[in-house]
Amino acid sequence: EEVYAELRLKQLLWDSIDEWDILLDRWVNVEFVTIDPEDLNSQTMKYAKFVAQLEKGLPPNQVVPLLKERVDKMREKLPVITDLRNPTLKPRHWDMIEEAIDYKISAAEEPLTLGKLIELKAFQHTEEIQEISGQASSEASLEGILKKVEDSWKSTEFIVLPHKDSKDIFILGGTDEIQQLCDDSNINIATIASSRHVGPIKHRVDDWQTNLELFGKTLEEWTTCQRNWLYLESIFSAPDIQRQLPSESKSFLAVDKSYKEIMRKVQKVPLAMRAATQPGLYDTFRNNNNLLDQIQKCLEAYLESKRVIFPRFYFLSNDELLEILAQTRNPLAVQPHLRKCFDAISKLEFGTEKKPGETEDAPEEIVFTNDILAMISPENEKVALGKNLKARGNVEDWLGKVEEAMFFHLRRLMKSSINDFEQYDREEWLKMHASQIVLTVSQMMWARDITEVLEDEDMDARLPGMLNFEQKSFTDLNKLS
Repeated sequence: EEVYAELRLKQLLWDSIDEWDILLDRWVNVEFVTIDPEDLNSQTMKYAKFVAQLEKGLPPNQVVPLLKERVDKMREKLPVITDLRNPTLKPRHWDMIEEAIDYKISAAEEPLTLGKLIELKAFQHTEEIQEISGQASSEASLEGILKKVEDSWKSTEFIVLPHKDSKDIFILGGTDEIQQLCDDSNINIATIASSRHVGPIKHRVDDWQTNLELFGKTLEEWTTCQRNWLYLESIFSAPDIQRQLPSESKSFLAVDKSYKEIMRKVQKVPLAMRAATQPGLYDTFRNNNNLLDQIQKCLEAYLESKRVIFPRFYFLSNDELLEILAQTRNPLAVQPHLRKCFDAISKLEFGTEKKPGETEDAPEEIVFTNDILAMISPENEKVALGKNLKARGNVEDWLGKVEEAMFFHLRRLMKSSINDFEQYDREEWLKMHASQIVLTVSQMMWARDITEVLEDEDMDARLPGMLNFEQKSFTDLNKLS
């Protein structure tokens, strides 16, 4: 058994030396570009294992060190061979390698082989070759990232939607995904730009940095312009607003025309990067936004002037007030907002008149006039506002007249109610007047009666008077409930 084991190891030793020489001869003479570094590595490691087995199993001899020396020499060369077979090496990198080994490689004259590299002592320049190969890998990685950025923008389009069922007016749809892509691209391009191996693609990276910066700024101005345009478009489409703000309407019309033209072009070619980096587009949006800001400031000042005249408009939001002002010729437009302006007016009662039908057979049509007859509470209690009160002219003016009429008539009704208080039974009196009047007058009378009891000159009569008044109050409240 011992003899068999030793014979087997000696057989392995001599076979390995023969096989290794054949392999080495093939590797040294074959064209370098055909060498597979992985195969080279696995074969070398296989024979390195054999050497370890032989060192352990055989007694000391002169042949095993011979094989070991040959295998170890190849193992030392493996990192450089792997670096030189790096698939990302380009002609410019080979120029650097030629400079490092001081030899001009010419495939036409003499194909490059491993033997030639050994002859040129290329393996003495391990660090330089490793640096060049690492640089090639890094540059290829950066190019890969840049290509991903470029490819992602080739197919990215803006979502373009028709505006209010219109066939030739368009708006941008959601831009969240595009904004996210822009942020991601900026991070990737910044990563590439900060690498020391950016050199060969620096001009492309610089172009992308410029384009992405312009894209981001333009998109921000674009979305701001669209938001303000959509808000003001619904306002300035009202003839009454155009009439009251002619200068602002003219400015808005210029922005309106510009924005619609831009969106029509984008609808035809919605590629995001191409659309948002057109020359002059960023400046156009900036100018439009400056105009829209001025229009909004003028609009705010206009609304403030209305609120100064009729302060109850401060209870309304800008949109609610604009809704009223956009329909100044329609007094009924005020109705939905009266509850906010007046604490307990649900609506106003307008006069009506009959209008003949358009044809003889058509029935008469009942239409509202601009006469204001009464105010109606949320509980449908009605209080007349007298004659000659009309919804005519500016809405803030005639609403001011409504307010005056409200004060005037409530004051007059209160005087009447005070007179009736002494003449009628309490239960009957309660039903004769509006609730607000009844509440106010009954509180006045309660205060008057209790003051009389408290100021009674007969000190002894005060306590019984208070007790009696308390009972009267309870009785009144019970009857009321």
